[in-house]
Amino acid sequence: MSIGYTCEKLYGAMLALARSDGTLQDRVANAYRAIHMLTPDDFPDEELQGEYTKLVQSWHTGARGGGHGTVVPAPVVLRPDQARVIVETLLLLYTAITRLEEQHYNSLSRRDL
Repeated sequence: MSIGYTCEKLYGAMLALARSDGTLQDRVANAYRAIHMLTPDDFPDEELQGEYTKLVQSWHTGARGGGHGTVVPAPVVLRPDQARVIVETLLLLYTAITRLEEQHYNSLSRRDL
């Protein structure tokens, strides 16, 4: 697990949400494409691993009863309320990982002094 890698993928998802054209569901689909290669093991603790697992499950629940894999659910399958919950969860994960990454790099620079 590399916190930098996880942060980079979540940042890509945030950019997809902010910059993509289309409906909220379209932007959520683009965000999924940015992070679909992450696994729960890419997150540093059980709480974040659980949040990521629930996030992925919520994406797939909207698509024909919940499959697994890397195929993004069609944007029209997600209801607007489902898309909003996914966006909120992505933002919370990104914020948590960014804070952990900052703590990690701050601890490295203190050791170098």
